[in-house]
Amino acid sequence: MSEAIGTILVSPHADDAAYSVGGAILSGFFPRPLLIFTPFTLSNWVGYNAGEHDVRKITALRAVEDEVFAKEVGAVLLRFGLPEAGLTSKTREYSFPLLESATLLCGWPPPRNRIERAVRTMASRTPLALRSEFLDRVSRFDGLRAILREQITRVLAQSPRAVLVSPLGLGNHPDHVILASVC
Repeated sequence: MSEAIGTILVSPHADDAAYSVGGAILSGFFPRPLLIFTPFTLSNWVGYNAGEHDVRKITALRAVEDEVFAKEVGAVLLRFGLPEAGLTSKTREYSFPLLESATLLCGWPPPRNRIERAVRTMASRTPLALRSEFLDRVSRFDGLRAILREQITRVLAQSPRAVLVSPLGLGNHPDHVILASVC
């Protein structure tokens, strides 16, 4: 794309751009052209696939979905290739255990056993806003944050006048929280 980027949408996963600001994108709210920068693109999870969760197959499927969305809204897609938190916890690649542990207190992932349910019950006595603030502070000590900050800085350096749209970190998903803390 030879034209200067007007808006950089930093989206933990490409579907987050669609869900959070899809209406604004379609209405022409953001200056064009659009760049969707998606760092967490290696995946083994899709909610509708009850079969085998092969990383290569699921990542390829998600890439096609991302490309179709980007084409539909007239955006350029930049996928960075980091593993999503669910995959990270299995492979330990780019793992951020402190943040993953802290997210249990705040609602992600849903509890799977008695111990996690007990921790969640005890944590639920603390207001969610306070738990979210705790998560934000914990994420600042994570090594993945430096990798994301470097990549976002590179993208911004190529389009210094672009509007930056970043995530809120809703749902306390580790990928959302760490990316929101960088932006």
